Amino acid sequence: MISIILIVLVIMFLFFVITKNRRKYIFIGLGTSGLNVTKSWIQKGGKGFALMDKKYQKEKINQYDTISEILSQISKRRKYIIVSGLGGKTSKKMLVDLIKVLDAKNIQFKILAYLPFKLEGSIRNDQAMQIHSKLMLRSNYNFIEIERELEQQLDKELPVLLKKMDELGLEMII
Repeated sequence: MISIILIVLVIMFLFFVITKNRRKYIFIGLGTSGLNVTKSWIQKGGKGFALMDKKYQKEKINQYDTISEILSQISKRRKYIIVSGLGGKTSKKMLVDLIKVLDAKNIQFKILAYLPFKLEGSIRNDQAMQIHSKLMLRSNYNFIEIERELEQQLDKELPVLLKKMDELGLEMII
């Protein structure tokens, strides 16, 4: 009788551990914005990796150069959050390509995008708005207007403000 109770308890414990891990999101950071938010998530005990330009190989989290390398790490049983700024060329290109592939493979994911600062220039802002308007049609799309969020905290230095944006993104998407 005791052995049956012990077996049931072990099975319940294993079930709890497996389901608890499945509920946690895995972050896929694209570009610098995605890398920063993903690093914040990892510091909180989460899992994540980044897809970066080769010039960022010195960063301390796992990196992948191609979408096919990301796909080799992805499971249909997990949920993912793609984090990307829309102002950079690299993250925009990778974001669009990754979304197409994940949709085709029926992977569960959310998107968190950061709209660029106005001071980043009209070309970056125009390109970002083109992608933003397409992503707005998706139910899994979330975004942060950095410019508007930072207006309330102009007295702080830029690194503090950017860290605040990382935290705001985590609060919004989780």
